[in-house]
Amino acid sequence: MEINPDLLKKYGAGTCTAEERQLVQKWLDEENTGADYGLMPGTEPEMEKTKLITAIDGHLAKKKRRFLFRPAAIAALWLVLTVTCFYIYDITVKTAKESATPEYRTVRVPNGKKISIVLPDGSKAYLNSGTTLTYPETFDGAERSLTLDGDAFFEVVKQDGKPFVVQTQDTRTDVLGTRFNQNSFKENEKTSLTVEQGKVMFTASDNPDTLILVANRRAIHQGGRMQVTETDEADDSSWKDGRLSFNHSTIAEMVPVLERWYDVRITVADPKLSTYKMRGKYENPPLRRVLEDLAYATDIKFSIAGKHVTIYP
Repeated sequence: MEINPDLLKKYGAGTCTAEERQLVQKWLDEENTGADYGLMPGTEPEMEKTKLITAIDGHLAKKKRRFLFRPAAIAALWLVLTVTCFYIYDITVKTAKESATPEYRTVRVPNGKKISIVLPDGSKAYLNSGTTLTYPETFDGAERSLTLDGDAFFEVVKQDGKPFVVQTQDTRTDVLGTRFNQNSFKENEKTSLTVEQGKVMFTASDNPDTLILVANRRAIHQGGRMQVTETDEADDSSWKDGRLSFNHSTIAEMVPVLERWYDVRITVADPKLSTYKMRGKYENPPLRRVLEDLAYATDIKFSIAGKHVTIYP
């Protein structure tokens, strides 16, 4: 019979046979005690450590501590501490691996830019200017969950039993396989969801309603209220194809869109101008052309100084 961590553990627990106990006690009395036996099995490292030290200490006490300063006794205690520390480290690493949260990737699109990415499941996301999207490196959970702050168009690959979930500050969108556009910038305090194909479920943290949307339907969540309207989905997602669209949009609504699209800062000199409205559709237009149409439609004036635009009466 050989000395090993299992036997030491039994000795510490007081479950050794008479023969095993005699073997351990003899081993403790030897001068060459202290070989490295690797990791100690078990589930409670601190308890095992206490038991072993107490048991060995008790054995030494019975011998009137005549081995207290002998190399064998010191080596025995060193073995207990070393083995237990290795064991604690091993358990810590395993626990960390088992409970580790997924690695996340955050994509931030600067103003003036637009990008498209392929998600871990093969779904595609088109991200508009100023948008931030956060998602796990792999979709290992029960759902494919992402967090959106901005404007994005998704082409979702269907995976039965594993919904694709887009979460914003106040809303949640569940789909299985579809194409839809979602606009939810935090500063706007408004979320707009437009379905191009398929079916989605739309909910909000501050509203008890659950909306089921199909193609050409738009849901808007704002101020705790939710409403559904029919829409031409092409207008809401035209930005991904380089088209800019305004449909009776106020200047207040247009300003953040233009700021992100062209990476400029716009100042409206007179607050009364913010309610003026305009319609227009453009394909990769220069900023000046949009502002000229706005001036013609609303009788306002504008000036451009570098990246700063001023709108005034």
